[in-house]
Amino acid sequence: MKRRPLIFLFAAASITAAIFYFDRPDRPVFDVAQTHPLFPQFNESSVAIIEIERLTDGVSLTRDGGAWKLTALPTAIAKALDEKSSTPANPDHTVYPADTEHVAQLVHLVHALNVSGVVSHRPESQGLLQVSAAGTQVRLFDTDEHLLAHFYIGKSGPDLLSTYVRRDGDNDIYLTRDEIGGRVPTTIAAWRDKTVWHLDADQIQAIALERRDGGFTLTKNPHNRFALTSPPKPDLEFDPAKIAAWIAQWKDLKAVDVQDRVPASATGLDKPTTTLKITLADGTDHILYIGNDATTGFPFGQLAGHGAIYSLPNSLRASLQATTDAWTINSAATTSPKGDAVNN
Repeated sequence: MKRRPLIFLFAAASITAAIFYFDRPDRPVFDVAQTHPLFPQFNESSVAIIEIERLTDGVSLTRDGGAWKLTALPTAIAKALDEKSSTPANPDHTVYPADTEHVAQLVHLVHALNVSGVVSHRPESQGLLQVSAAGTQVRLFDTDEHLLAHFYIGKSGPDLLSTYVRRDGDNDIYLTRDEIGGRVPTTIAAWRDKTVWHLDADQIQAIALERRDGGFTLTKNPHNRFALTSPPKPDLEFDPAKIAAWIAQWKDLKAVDVQDRVPASATGLDKPTTTLKITLADGTDHILYIGNDATTGFPFGQLAGHGAIYSLPNSLRASLQATTDAWTINSAATTSPKGDAVNN
């Protein structure tokens, strides 16, 4: 046998042995009997700043009263690539509202992060298990920018249900109880608040739903019940529970995604198919324009006076197919007038 194939064979065998040693399924997985908190002194209420980064992606989250603000975080790798590039990227200094619930889940995750016994003390294991710059790095600070926690999230454990983690400045590598890598994303889109609106159903005074093929307007009467005012049928009686159930489908509307630089023509918002106008008791109007992607039919939305474009859940489209005769007390005996139906 020639020498070169022997070298290749030896190299392949060495790599296979290394992988088998460090990540073989029969190695101990998460051991409940040996669990302990990764950060035993961690206080959730003290967290004011969070930095998360992985390779070229990074985000910074900052507490702002009861809410959180989100900005891009230039990572060391991204900066190094920019220095070598003839056309460095323009830094994004935009401040976005963050998903407060998502942030609270992350802070609680760190607080409740229990790990099992040490998997490895070896510094050379850090790169292999991605508890290094190759993995996700998380830093949490208090209001005075004192470091509360700093750790690395690596690859999934041998059972695919746990995750390798390591505290910064410590060679000890542990396994968590859960797979947490997917719960700590590093992009602006993942952390951005996707709330379209939160409406108090009791404060809704009028609902106007318009489509190309018709529409209707419901307005609360002096008896605090909705009546059909367009087309005008004030004597038509509606079941309050049915209307309340319909309102509940969209009063707390959350988008699938938020986009800022998508042309309106690509979302159908240059010629909206649906307009939903909600008037509250204080006289304020909330108007949502809805269009559909010409290829996929997926719904997109934009609030009047706002630039952000929302990818809306498909369930909203079904909600806005409602017809008023579905809510009448005697719906089987009542025929909705022409123009009252709202259909796709």
